[in-house]
Formats: sequence, C-alpha cells, structure tokens
Amino acid sequence: MGSRAYPAQVKRLNALASCGALLALLAVNSTSHGDLPPPEGTKFVGYSFVLENVGAFPDFVVFAYPWSLSNGAPTHEHIRVSTDRPVQLGRRSPTPKLYAMPRGAYEAWEKTYKPKDDGEDPALEALVKRPDVVLCTGAPTPRFSLSSDDKREDILEKLSVKRIAAGVCEISTALSPTAEPEATPTPTAAPTPVAPDVPPTTNPTSAQDPAAPPGKSGCGSCSVGGADGADAIPDAAISAVVLGALFGRRRRRR
Repeated sequence: MGSRAYPAQVKRLNALASCGALLALLAVNSTSHGDLPPPEGTKFVGYSFVLENVGAFPDFVVFAYPWSLSNGAPTHEHIRVSTDRPVQLGRRSPTPKLYAMPRGAYEAWEKTYKPKDDGEDPALEALVKRPDVVLCTGAPTPRFSLSSDDKREDILEKLSVKRIAAGVCEISTALSPTAEPEATPTPTAAPTPVAPDVPPTTNPTSAQDPAAPPGKSGCGSCSVGGADGADAIPDAAISAVVLGALFGRRRRRR
C-alpha cells in the first residue's frame, strides 16, 4: 500500500515545487519592473518638484507623503518641503500628496518619530489623519520619461503656495516661463476720411478773388485801354463826334 501511495506523493511534491517556482518568478518580475527599458522612442529622465512661496508661511510646515527615492521596490516615506529646494522622486515612488500642519506640532511629532525602512509606516498613516493636518489642494504630477530626441535629462515641476491657514492649504501649478504669450491683435489702419459733399458754386469763375465785386454782363463791362479806364473814350465824346459828322454832311448838301 505504501508503494501505491508513493507516486501520488511525488506528484503532489512536483505540483508544490511548480507553484513555488511560479510564485518566485512573479515576485522577481514585480520587483524588477522598474528596471525594464522605456518604450521605444522614449527615455527615462529624473523628476523633481519645487514648492515656491512656502517661506511666506513660517508658522506652518508642508510635507509630501507618500514619497520615495526608490527606483526598485516601492516604499512609503515622507519628506518636509522647503522653499526653492527641489524634491526628487524615484520612478517607483507612489504619487505624493502635500499636507500642511502647524510648525510647533510637527516639530514635536518629529522628535518622537522613528521611521521604518521598508514597506508602509503606521506612524505616517496616523500623522496624516490628525485633526491639525490638512490635505492641500494641488499636488505634484510626476513624469519619468521623455521623447528620445528631447535634450532634457530631468523634469522640474514648479508649484506655488497661495494660502495656508488653519484648515486651509491652497497650492497651484506655477506658470511655466516658456509659456507662449497670448497673441496681440494686429492694429487695423484708420479709415481714410471722406471729404464732405460741397454744393456747386454759382460763379463759374472759381479762381476769382472772393473779395472782388462780381463782374457785369453785356457791353457795359467792355472797356478800351487799360484796366483802370484812363484811356477809355467817354460816351459824350463819341456822341459829339457823331453829331459833328452829321452836321458837316448836311452843310455840304446845301
């Protein structure tokens, strides 16, 4: 009977060995996933973020959690965020959130805190649940790859603190210095003014001096000689000449 049970035990041992090998392979693949090459046409780059204007709120502390520098197995740590000091992230780091709490309360907690080097940290889980800790609006958005033809080797994301108070923490993405300015509308040329309609003049001689009196019509306006009338023949002299000629003709007929 023992000889009959032996093949069954061997099969059971072989099945357990196969399952163990499969579990080991899956574990290796999961821990080495961070070491896989990037997709074709892309490259891995470093990522960090900076929090501007946090120094304007000295009574508060801002920290990032969960956070890690690991590029292999993920860990859940935290880091205090200071003004103008970039915070680096590892490719296997969880996406962190930002929290704010009063400085005195944080420093008192920090004196008794003992960080763990692996896995999750119950002390940090309890910290973010405290009533004096507030979750900030706005958080980093990590990226660890760029196009292969991109000359950058690192990505720096800029965030800015807008307001921190009791129960309030407002953080927004800072404006990118390379953002394209809004297009300025092209000024249009002013329309050419149109001269008003001028009614036609009744005097055909438009070049005449407006101060001069209007000219007379008919022969009365005709003159002989200069324009000043000094050489003009008076009408009385013409009449005398005509009468004299008629009188002389009658005398010759007699």
